[in-house]
Amino acid sequence: MLDLLHRDHHRIRKLLSLLDRKAEALAAGRHIEYPMIKSVLDYLHHYVDSVHHSEEELLLAQLGDEELQSAISAQHTQLAELTERLAERVDMVLMDAIVPRDELLSALDGFVALQRAHLDFEEQTLFPALKARLSEQDIDAARQRLEQKAHQDPLFGQEVRADHQGLFDSLRTDTE
Repeated sequence: MLDLLHRDHHRIRKLLSLLDRKAEALAAGRHIEYPMIKSVLDYLHHYVDSVHHSEEELLLAQLGDEELQSAISAQHTQLAELTERLAERVDMVLMDAIVPRDELLSALDGFVALQRAHLDFEEQTLFPALKARLSEQDIDAARQRLEQKAHQDPLFGQEVRADHQGLFDSLRTDTE
């Protein structure tokens, strides 16, 4: 079960690396593909913020560690809000609104840094707690849920959703 959560985190890190490259291009004044950034943010909002995080929160509830549950739930809420705010800025750019480059760059850099800090926190705190304290039955049930949800993944699942095809192709090209 932890291997599936790690896999999701690895995929999220790949998306964050793509956002890093877009931020570097933006900082250098080069043209960037804003629809690609929007696709990353849509994926993070619709799959990670809802499906992946809801599974983590379900597992947290099983641990019974209210302090850890509160900390991670607060992070999930903050990340979802930041994702929406950054997506709104990118939407403004896509609608030809004037968005100062330094403002967008700062928002993008902050977003990526917070996402990475969250992933690190979970991998150092949540994952060891899950491994140590969940029963085999809980782990098996979580694995089944995660495997089912993996098929619904619009980017890395069995079928790539049409609006994520360009992002999928970009990620595949980056690893070849």
